[in-house]
Amino acid sequence: MISFHQFLAESVFFSILVRLLLTERMGKKTYNGYGALAKRAIAAGLIWSLVIFDLAANNAAASGQLSVEIKMKDGAERTLQLETHELLALDSVALTQVYVPYVDRMVEAQVLPLSAFIDFLELPNDVSLLANSYDGYFSVYRPEFIDSFEPYFVLAFTERSDGQLQLGDSPDLGPHYITFERQPEKGSDVLFDPDNKRPFGVNHIQIGAYEDLMGPLYSGALDDVTDVVASGREFYINNCMSCHAWEDKELGGVLSNRNSTILAVHARYNADYFKDYVYEPTRFIPDVLMPAHPHYTDAEIDAIAAFLMKSTEDDS
Repeated sequence: MISFHQFLAESVFFSILVRLLLTERMGKKTYNGYGALAKRAIAAGLIWSLVIFDLAANNAAASGQLSVEIKMKDGAERTLQLETHELLALDSVALTQVYVPYVDRMVEAQVLPLSAFIDFLELPNDVSLLANSYDGYFSVYRPEFIDSFEPYFVLAFTERSDGQLQLGDSPDLGPHYITFERQPEKGSDVLFDPDNKRPFGVNHIQIGAYEDLMGPLYSGALDDVTDVVASGREFYINNCMSCHAWEDKELGGVLSNRNSTILAVHARYNADYFKDYVYEPTRFIPDVLMPAHPHYTDAEIDAIAAFLMKSTEDDS
């Protein structure tokens, strides 16, 4: 697919060509008489072309491509573009039954374990993965989670001969869906927020040392913290950060327009609202996308608030 800059250059060239053709056919005087109309037509054409380009870009994002960005401790960096058919060709791909909550049933699928994916990239097994979805969702996978829960990419459902990851009226889970076999309940000691580790629409993976990938949440005012703040940080990383970006950095989800800095303001100056919103956001915004969190205790929400307030301590 052509880049945006190539597309824009070709669009401008096309607009100039249209003007020249109009001038030649209508004569300069006649063209000038219709100048305003012609310019509006050309502008409308450009806008429509940009809309088409944006739709094409979104379709590409939702295609079978997986962008992989690797940053190692020694400073080495590399970026890969992998196609689903390339991943399906790996020897470590297995056929298994996968529970898909969106249709509430087991589905036969071809899966690639994240651990095997790391081996395929010839990386050490102590790296972490950040999964980014085309809709702005975000998930973190540390080595200990990968070892304990054995998450995997769902690459294809055998009942879909066209390779799509959509079942019935469920959301389109493509281009890649990450999940795992175990089904712990929300709030359990096994895994407090399991849903946040099952992102669909994954099209970009970042891989590297955890401290490098998540450095901003462990530096500055957050370099040395209390146990309560450290606990709040864990809740934030494994739940809140799926939708709420970290400050103004390109880290975390962007499904919400409230980043960590905005959340910190509410936590500091509007504590009751902050807590009630986490528990039941539809009390304030009926059609909000954010789910309720009835499995959180007051102490756990207070820990998240303490972490957010600590993160802006230098700015207050």
